[in-house]
Amino acid sequence: MSDTIRILSGTLVLLSFAAPLRAETVSATGIMESVDATAGTITVRRKTATGEKSAQFKITRATKVLFDGAVSGLHQFAVGQKVSIVYDTKAKQVTKLEAWSWNAGSPSTAGQAVPQFNRDLPYAEPSDQLQTLDIYAPPNADKLPVILWIHGGGWQTGDKSEVNGKPGAFNEKRFIFVSMNYRLMPAVEMAAIVGDVAKSIRWVHDHVAQYGGAPERLFVMGHSAGAQLAALVCTDERYLKAEGLSLAIIKGCVPVDGDTYDVPLIIETAARRRRALGQPEPIFGHDQKFGGNPAKHRDFSAVNHVARDKGIPPFLLLHVADNVDTTAQAGRLASALTNAGAFVQVFGAKATDHRRIDANLGLANDPSTEAVFQFLMNRPTLRVTK
Repeated sequence: MSDTIRILSGTLVLLSFAAPLRAETVSATGIMESVDATAGTITVRRKTATGEKSAQFKITRATKVLFDGAVSGLHQFAVGQKVSIVYDTKAKQVTKLEAWSWNAGSPSTAGQAVPQFNRDLPYAEPSDQLQTLDIYAPPNADKLPVILWIHGGGWQTGDKSEVNGKPGAFNEKRFIFVSMNYRLMPAVEMAAIVGDVAKSIRWVHDHVAQYGGAPERLFVMGHSAGAQLAALVCTDERYLKAEGLSLAIIKGCVPVDGDTYDVPLIIETAARRRRALGQPEPIFGHDQKFGGNPAKHRDFSAVNHVARDKGIPPFLLLHVADNVDTTAQAGRLASALTNAGAFVQVFGAKATDHRRIDANLGLANDPSTEAVFQFLMNRPTLRVTK
């Protein structure tokens, strides 16, 4: 069937849709012909029985926008991608837009090099369903530096698909981008989670060359809980040693807005705050998550594993400038690294918060993103190549 729909003010378009999903909605798939993230408009081309037709759509806040299954924005979309649209004919608006850039195989990319997306690759044997990772590779990848990304979520939630614009941004700079899952509390304890990160590094080291990456150019990043995991695995050599590796394989570490580089410090800080405000003790707070005793609290703290001549990689510590806890923790770890003779830079991001510093990482003109790429440019073994 065909429907005539008013997409933008003063614009009538004719687009052939599949059978309605409900009385008010129709769905269509096609190829992205143009995208304007600032104006919030896209043009989609699809084949119909009478030939190819194009339609322009307005994307609003009411539109659910997904990119490779993750919530996203138009900044991650590009010409030539396959897209799927759900349109509400009653409300006269797009309710859902979804795109897949990886292995698209669309007519516009036929015979051309396209980015590659490999999903749910197991990194452990035997593998739990959460011991998997995704690899995003740019076209014609060959011996490129590698980013391993560790998601946040309080060690209890989160998923490797929650990467927003990061894969596209790093691919554009000619990096392989790897996003990993790990087992979560309360099913496993902290040591097992850190062990999962080490196992994923082992797998990437052994296999990333098959996807165009250079195992000797590996860089570890993570946000929030992922920041703690990144900092710990890059300072406490025991986890990589258990996988037959050393800290020398890591060429840089960027923890993003972590508050647990010094676990006893954050436990005491939070306790003082609760006492001052008359708040109850948490049922499953940092004390319990990090083992429930002071010895384990110290052992899971990256600051307690920083020492000279260990081969600790260069660090860039990103944090929200207005967050007193993550600012203090970044300063604490930076001081330990400096005193041990390790290279460290600290960047406090202004006019942002804990969620947005992660969500905006990869966006053009984002200060934290610019700090990351400047850090990379200054690392000889990770220097961005055009």
